Amino acid sequence: MTRLLVYVDLDPDPDRGAQRSTTIAAAAGPEREIEALLSAVEYFDLTNASAKAILREVAAAASGWASVARRAGVNSEEIARFEPTLNGCVALVSARS
Repeated sequence: MTRLLVYVDLDPDPDRGAQRSTTIAAAAGPEREIEALLSAVEYFDLTNASAKAILREVAAAASGWASVARRAGVNSEEIARFEPTLNGCVALVSARS
């Protein structure tokens, strides 16, 4: 999975409940981070509707992460290890947008 990290600025932890070292507005966990993002839309000259549209676009793009990982040579075990966390986050973002 670390082979994909050259494309994005993150270091995923397959444990969805793990303590995160970087958060948005001191939010603890993905659910609160989405709420924090949406509460700050005016600082980015966005409306709530446009911010949710961006979240939907990100979720749609991220939903294909497993096929990108396979094409990049990530093995099945590693994909399975990250699947609950990454799919869970994609589903959460989709549901909140």
